[in-house]
Amino acid sequence: MYVTFALHFWIVRRRTWLFIFVFLLIIINSFYSYFSDWTIPFLILGISYLIGIKHFRTKQLVTTLSIILPSLLLIFIWQSVKMEYRAFLSGGRKTQAVVVSRNEALNKFSDLANEIIQEERLFDDAVVQDTYRRAGYLEYFNAATHKVPEEISYRKGALFMESANFALVPRVLNPNKGIKDDKAKVELYTDYYFGENSFASFSLGHYCEAYIDWGPNGMMIHLFIYGLFGAVLMRITAIRTRNLNPLLSYGILWSIMFPWGTSQSDMVTVLGTTVWGALSHLVIFLPAYRWLDSYIHFGKTLSLSENKGA
Repeated sequence: MYVTFALHFWIVRRRTWLFIFVFLLIIINSFYSYFSDWTIPFLILGISYLIGIKHFRTKQLVTTLSIILPSLLLIFIWQSVKMEYRAFLSGGRKTQAVVVSRNEALNKFSDLANEIIQEERLFDDAVVQDTYRRAGYLEYFNAATHKVPEEISYRKGALFMESANFALVPRVLNPNKGIKDDKAKVELYTDYYFGENSFASFSLGHYCEAYIDWGPNGMMIHLFIYGLFGAVLMRITAIRTRNLNPLLSYGILWSIMFPWGTSQSDMVTVLGTTVWGALSHLVIFLPAYRWLDSYIHFGKTLSLSENKGA
């Protein structure tokens, strides 16, 4: 798990080149995706590093910049090439399924990135604007408040129920639930239109969806309950993993709670990844985590015994 791996490195500070190799391998493989999954390893690396800092000096600043600057560069590269790259990944179809091999995808991404850099289009106005829009998501919220309820009535929970049904009911039980299309929902509730041939993956974000369902006051109650759900889930995770190695426990906690903590993902993504992730990590995979933890403790005990014997 990325979190455990990163925390362990910042604690022991050993095998630096091995850590760099594994991290770069993770980053490269993460580009084999319709989404910007490569941002997660950078985020984990940065947070795990900052956790252990007691005094922020020049050395810490240099290390922090060595994480931030490459991630910012990749953000602009991704914003520049993602439409054409996604079209290649999906074979030109309006789905989020990857239909090409890993090697084909990574070679295509490399070609597109080199082309953008050589043509000096990395910081075009359109790229900068798309990056700002991707980072903020407030534009969509603002646009939604102008259309709801003036043009479209509050959904009164219907939007949440649709999202819950899509996220939690397996397709084998609901084969007619269709394909997830974030762009269509953005276009419906805002004045932004991405065009027929767009491969955009912007979503309203579940905060905005709460407003569309309940209005400004009901939204606050909705988000309060959402916060309680996160607190309960965090408590359950802490109880279920309390006897495990702390690094392993924190890794499981991160994996479960990270989707819950986002503000950009829509409720389909948040519910699906959080609920099914919690079920997987706290029920299905937990015996494997306990075996791994016992193996770690066995290794420590054996090492101590050998040292005492020496």
